[in-house]
Amino acid sequence: MERHFLLISKPKGITSRKFLNKVQDAIGTEKVGHAGTLDPMASGLLFIGIGKATKLIQYVNLEPKEYVVQIQFGIETDTNDITGKVLRNCRKPVTLYEFMNVIQGFKGKFFQMPPLFSAKKVSGIEAYKYARKGEAINKLKPVEVEIYDIEVKSFLENTAVLRILCSKGTYMRALARDIGIRLQSCAVISGITRTRLGRFTISDATTLTEIERGNFLRGFFSVDDVLDFSTVLLKNKAPFLNGNEIILERLIVKDKEGRLLGVGKVEQNSLKPEKVIYEDI
Repeated sequence: MERHFLLISKPKGITSRKFLNKVQDAIGTEKVGHAGTLDPMASGLLFIGIGKATKLIQYVNLEPKEYVVQIQFGIETDTNDITGKVLRNCRKPVTLYEFMNVIQGFKGKFFQMPPLFSAKKVSGIEAYKYARKGEAINKLKPVEVEIYDIEVKSFLENTAVLRILCSKGTYMRALARDIGIRLQSCAVISGITRTRLGRFTISDATTLTEIERGNFLRGFFSVDDVLDFSTVLLKNKAPFLNGNEIILERLIVKDKEGRLLGVGKVEQNSLKPEKVIYEDI
């Protein structure tokens, strides 16, 4: 199988970029790219393009995203997570009843202000670079996100563990911050794992340790595995490679095993059956 993409679980304690460098060395390729950065404190799924396939990552459906997060109440930091500088302590106790009522209000679509310490681009520069200098970020604006589901896994004293199913661009650190605000208290993320990207789950992924051991059987995918597109075979590839338009009027249609299905006619971005043949092999 051709290895175009890699689904791998990143451990906590390392940046996504440094982890990518280790993966690149392990698989022996000159170029890798990924979709969706994970904070150093976060673990879980990274979807990686290998070599020229990095150009195709934008076409891969990686939504919805799923996270398992731990929220700690009673503390506010500048990064909205447990690793940041403590700004204040909130003594107000949080009850399970209050918590359950508040989190229901976060289901659905709403506007979320990204954290100051984030990779969100502001005038082409990551927001965290401004924040580190103590500069105001006037252009940072709320972004519409959507949470499809929230499941409470546990609630004990000053911590809660949640499973979050959400859209692209939803910040878990911002969610913890806003939950704390609605509870008239404060909160930060103290643990986070990304467990799903679209149809890919943590059970489909490999680890860096497995790759370094020479196990390439898990976690690798080809373009055909990942992209839900029809395939067109060109007898003459030169016009396509030269950037010229190719007019498709009729196509020979086969299934993925190569069995002939018939001839189809392309009309208004649709493939319509013109002659159907079942080649029974």
